[in-house]
Amino acid sequence: MKFSPNGRHLAAVSDDGYLYIIDYSTSKLHVRFQSFYGGILCCCWSPDGKYIVTGGEDDLISVYDITSKSILARGIGHSSFVAAVTFDAVQCDNERYRIVSVGQDTRLILWDLDRIHSDEKGVDIEQKKEKKNSIISNKTEALCVAALPQNEVPYFEPVSIHRAHLEPIRDVTTFMEGIVTVCNQNIVKFWARPTHNRIDEEAVDDAKVVDNVDEFKKDEDSMHAANDLDMSADDISANDKGKVSDEE
Repeated sequence: MKFSPNGRHLAAVSDDGYLYIIDYSTSKLHVRFQSFYGGILCCCWSPDGKYIVTGGEDDLISVYDITSKSILARGIGHSSFVAAVTFDAVQCDNERYRIVSVGQDTRLILWDLDRIHSDEKGVDIEQKKEKKNSIISNKTEALCVAALPQNEVPYFEPVSIHRAHLEPIRDVTTFMEGIVTVCNQNIVKFWARPTHNRIDEEAVDDAKVVDNVDEFKKDEDSMHAANDLDMSADDISANDKGKVSDEE
């Protein structure tokens, strides 16, 4: 469960596959959203309280627009359950929203919400113009927003993907200096932001970068290199750390 930044609403996710938005002052249900598949395991509000991102058993991150009561987009990048998601407030401004997610696939993924791909669906972030992207189950149950098929929802791709741990990652948090992740072996890693003058070449041990430009069509010009995380790292040694494949 997570409170909205202004404390007026409470977001709760459940194994039943729903995201519940509750008016905290009245204890009444404001709206509930159905996941694409399976239970929802985590959620987080955007710093301005306009959006909620969730992750769960469908291996996706989903972003919901609270004002229009609709799904905004889904993020495709994890290959297993998404264990934790958060907005990186340091990287959120008027032009983009930075999202950080981790999962049982041992991946730490960065997303930018301004890089949405749409086929005349979804909500235009620039103009805030609502389009058809959600279905209210019926008139008598107007608070339930049913899930749409994958091909009917806008999607966005990762900015970068990193093999952050050797074991499934269970939590992530962001703060001014960087990002902290923790895996099932209770190993905690700190991912520092680069300095303004140069990017620190020293990598966090045991990390392996698994993204590439061709696979995810990463646009280098759109990245804010001065503020992004320093996640460069040496590949994991097969002899010392065990083999870790991209398909894991």
